[in-house]
Amino acid sequence: MDENQLELQVTDEARESVFWVHDLAWDGRGVARRRDGRVLMIFGALPGDTVQVEIENEPDRGPIDATAVTLVEESPQRVPHPCPHYERGCPASQLGAVRRESSLEWKRDHLVETLRRIGGLDGVVVEPVIPSPQQWRYRERLEFHLERGRDGLDVGYVGRHGLVPIHDCRIGSLALRGPLMRLRGTLPELDAHPHLGARVPLRLLLRDDGRGGAIAVLFVLTRGPVDSRPLEEWFDGGELSGWEIRRARNRKLRFVNSELVITKGDPTARVLIAGRELTLPSIVFSQVNRAAGRELLALVLDHVSENGRLLDLFGGFGWFGIEYAARGGSAVVVDSAPAALEAGRRFAHEAALDVELVERDLSSRSVADLEPASFDAAILDPPRAGADKRLLDVLNESGPDRLIYVSCHPAALARDIQRLRAYATELIVPIDMFPSTSELETVVILDRRG
Repeated sequence: MDENQLELQVTDEARESVFWVHDLAWDGRGVARRRDGRVLMIFGALPGDTVQVEIENEPDRGPIDATAVTLVEESPQRVPHPCPHYERGCPASQLGAVRRESSLEWKRDHLVETLRRIGGLDGVVVEPVIPSPQQWRYRERLEFHLERGRDGLDVGYVGRHGLVPIHDCRIGSLALRGPLMRLRGTLPELDAHPHLGARVPLRLLLRDDGRGGAIAVLFVLTRGPVDSRPLEEWFDGGELSGWEIRRARNRKLRFVNSELVITKGDPTARVLIAGRELTLPSIVFSQVNRAAGRELLALVLDHVSENGRLLDLFGGFGWFGIEYAARGGSAVVVDSAPAALEAGRRFAHEAALDVELVERDLSSRSVADLEPASFDAAILDPPRAGADKRLLDVLNESGPDRLIYVSCHPAALARDIQRLRAYATELIVPIDMFPSTSELETVVILDRRG
């Protein structure tokens, strides 16, 4: 639609609030540009849409926050979103309204642009995105807020205007659907305890247990004592395989530094690795997309020489290292999470695998004594924020000939690749680990410069 056609369909008063959307931001909002050059970030808009917007926040500098209130012309990339919560502002599956092929192209294009802009990587070939076998019902962990509204305690995700109640998250695995609905149904039983979800914030983790059922963890974010009795009764109605209530004094550290208050049943998850089941405590990290995770594992290990030595940094329970050892090699797995390392040690011992699991703080130079250069390859799979510069300096100085960097944050990945100046980028392969969202997993193969 050209500008003259558009003017026939909107009033003079509304014309200044109508925009053509030319791109998506990493958070899934549409991007448009105003006549004065200011950029608008528009919730509910997709590339190719022409929308009338409502301005929510216009700072003196930077992008303007807006919401699409009228779809004047629909983008050819649009498809019906299968989740009713999307229309109510749910942030969990922003790209579910985009044709899947278009969303994969967009993810790759933005990865290329981020690597160029932040990492200075011009002309490096980025492979097409490997699609997830499932677009929906793939996620094995969901975490919700429990907050109080006008109608009492509710469970959901936090959107732009507060809590969006969730009845059935379509990206969550089917094993989580029933427990979520049952727990929602008994929420009124907690209304007699008004401090819950108000003065005492709550976070609910639901996790597929790998056996057809679900487990749950409730993080009670407080420094004070926890009265768990009403919460125990609530959990008992969820028909869970097991559950835990944990007190966490720090929201950001709830998965690594929380205190167990009470547990019931079997609150563990099973992960298939090296042809066997590995048992994980409820709060230990594993890939949320099991099928796409297998694609990731195969891709990474295909680029490590057989029967060699592997250094698995930020390795958790040893997902890469254990599988590599099961194929005939040996591995040293390094992480800072004791519970994850203990689960890996127990498995490696029972399976008689040549795997050593070492507890180290990887935000320092503490791997230098492991003699990284003595390994055939090292895998880095750091948290979203990326690797500490001091660790990258150690690898520059004395790393192995090959590094394999696994990242879920393109900006942090681009920054760290630029810092790994002793290495040349050989291959970049994105994997759609998080379909229907704007997130992307990326594997980068780097070889030491000659």
